[in-house]
Amino acid sequence: MSLTQMCHQEIIKHQKIFLYSIDATCGNGHDTAFLLKNTQAQGHVFAFDVQQQAILTTQKKCAHDLNKKQLSFFQASHSKMTAFIPKRFYKKIDLIMFNLGYLPGSQNKTICTQEKTTLLALDQCSQLLKPGGIVSVLAYPGHRQGKEEKESIESWINQQTLYIYTEHHDIKKNNAPILWLLHLKK
Repeated sequence: MSLTQMCHQEIIKHQKIFLYSIDATCGNGHDTAFLLKNTQAQGHVFAFDVQQQAILTTQKKCAHDLNKKQLSFFQASHSKMTAFIPKRFYKKIDLIMFNLGYLPGSQNKTICTQEKTTLLALDQCSQLLKPGGIVSVLAYPGHRQGKEEKESIESWINQQTLYIYTEHHDIKKNNAPILWLLHLKK
């Protein structure tokens, strides 16, 4: 089972269906499709990515589930979530998902998430999440930038008092991907 699949499985254990959610890094659309599949009919999914190709790929992947009233795309950094999410959704978001690193399958591995913008985005989550809401963060420390980002996130998590978290990774592998599930305290 991939960590993305494990992430989806762990989220469903805590909440079967969502009203409002955010895919902070839509990439190839796996998390966006998961969110759409598990969103109530009157709900909404917000998807962010800095790369137009990621948005186009995600739109194509989600075309069969696509209800334009249920899905909004923003070609913008996840660090700007609060600038794009309408204020009426603040404190109502059930889930925010981050799948960090570079766009899988992309020829350009230099475009990837940055620790600075990821930390800014994580700081915004508590403004958007409802009490008990979940933030999932999947990080890939197998390359220099990913390792720095992972270490910054670990430091950020260890300083938090707003969240209870769990951590999942293969302890037998050096630089294995890591999944954190953070639950905003009620």
